Amino acid sequence: MALTRLDLKIEFQMCRGLGHSWDIYEPGVGERKSAPWGQRLSLLCVRCGMTRHDTFDLLGDLSDRRYIQPTGYKMEREETPRIQQIRRSLAKALHDGDLQAASKASRRLRVAQGRTEASKVKRAVKRAPARKRTASRR
Repeated sequence: MALTRLDLKIEFQMCRGLGHSWDIYEPGVGERKSAPWGQRLSLLCVRCGMTRHDTFDLLGDLSDRRYIQPTGYKMEREETPRIQQIRRSLAKALHDGDLQAASKASRRLRVAQGRTEASKVKRAVKRAPARKRTASRR
C-alpha cells in the first residue's frame, strides 16, 4: 500500500473533505478570458484559493469548465489520501482547535476580498466621467 500525504494545509483538507466554499469573483486583467460563444462565471474558493471558470452557452448549458489549483493542492494518485483519512484528520484538527483558526483565516480572506472589490468600485466611480449638471431654470 502506498503512503498517503496528510501533511496538507488544513484549508486543503477541509476542501477535500467537505467540498469547496465557492464565491463569485471577477478575474483580473490577464486572467482567464471568456469564450466568444458564451458567458463566463468565475468562482473562487475562499478557503483554499482554487478558482473555477465555467462557460455557459446561450441556452444556459455548461460548455466548458476549468480549474486552477493553488500551489500545494495537487497530489499524485498514489499519495492522495482516502476520504476517511481526511475526515479523521479533520476531526483531530477540530479537537486541537486548528479548524477554528482555519475558519477565521477564510473569513479574513473574504473580508479582504470584499475590500478589494469595494476599492475597484471606488476606482471605477472616480474614472467615470462626471455628468454635467444642467440647471433647467426658466
